[in-house]
Amino acid sequence: MNSFDDEMIASQLRGNTLRVYWALLNAEDGVIGVRELQRQLDFF
Repeated sequence: MNSFDDEMIASQLRGNTLRVYWALLNAEDGVIGVRELQRQLDFF
């Protein structure tokens, strides 16, 4: 993936959707539980 692809993806994904995808991508082994994700992103 090159920087153009990254920019295109970031421009298409915004707000909480982008935050969720980044959290998933940064999670160890690409796995994160729903409750862990909610806590990490302050979703209540």
